[in-house]
Amino acid sequence: MDILSFEKINTLSHSELAEYCKEVSKEIKRFDVDYDDLNNTLLFSYANFKRFENYIYTDKWLSYISSPSDNDLHFMVTGGIYGLGYLKLNNRELYDAFSPESQKMLLYPLVQWNNLQDWHLSNFKHMYKSNNIDCAFYFALVSILSCIGLNRNSYKKIIRSKGEIYDNFKLEVGYDEFVEKRLSAKKDDLRLENFYEEWRDGKVFDWDITEKGNFREMSEDIFFEGTIYFAAIYALNTVIKNKDNLSSHLQTHDELINKMLFSLIIKIERKLFGYFSKGKLLNGESYFLSEPDGLVDEASEIEDYSIEIIDKSIFTELNEIMDSLGGNYIESIYKLIFNDS
Repeated sequence: MDILSFEKINTLSHSELAEYCKEVSKEIKRFDVDYDDLNNTLLFSYANFKRFENYIYTDKWLSYISSPSDNDLHFMVTGGIYGLGYLKLNNRELYDAFSPESQKMLLYPLVQWNNLQDWHLSNFKHMYKSNNIDCAFYFALVSILSCIGLNRNSYKKIIRSKGEIYDNFKLEVGYDEFVEKRLSAKKDDLRLENFYEEWRDGKVFDWDITEKGNFREMSEDIFFEGTIYFAAIYALNTVIKNKDNLSSHLQTHDELINKMLFSLIIKIERKLFGYFSKGKLLNGESYFLSEPDGLVDEASEIEDYSIEIIDKSIFTELNEIMDSLGGNYIESIYKLIFNDS
């Protein structure tokens, strides 16, 4: 396989980029911490970025803030619940990025799922091992684009099979504290008032203290996702602080980086039911998230996804807290995934 330059990657079509990513991924060993695949990882990651760039700039990925699956790349490989035909008609930028028509359909889903996992884990590895700033950017990006799908369809099985290693990870990161942060919203009228209506109707917090096990089980399903999002915030802050070390072809995406950072802060607050801001971030006065609300064949008054930050001060305050926590989690996540102590 020819290793292409960044300049050559810029000339490839979506289908050529998809094929290139499939081939160069063979040179990446995402779980081998001693294998020097940094250069291949950077080329592979940039090729993926160019594949998905048009989709990324539609801002449709912002739906991950409020929905666990809408537009998550892992779920959308097969077109989601409506299939690839619907994806082709309604999300052409994402359909072109996947380029299913140029691939063998029998292998297509597996190839794309492996591509996402390679893109995510190889950059996390080199963010940690090589201190590479480009890798920090890509890790945060893929965490946003596909963390939910990757976790629930791949990582969940991998990490929970590690027994004592996983148990130690939960202790180090603070799984019990994570559960308590979520549960504490039940006793906080402000946090309840400023979030979902069904909370006030008791549809979410209907577990007594004696039934806490049910809530713990549900929390564990999103616990690892939460730690990844914290780590992604740390990664983006690292990028912002070291922008001069970011490759030139990534230095024009300041607005995207800021939007990613704001979205992650909101996502974590929603997962923790407004814990860090005491519900203030979720009161509708700090930001405005615009999302099309139409279902299939149903018109929506809102056509485009966008986010407007109204009160930056609260985001600055929360970012400082979450950045610090994310930095503390990085090593624990690394040891859990790579079994490297």
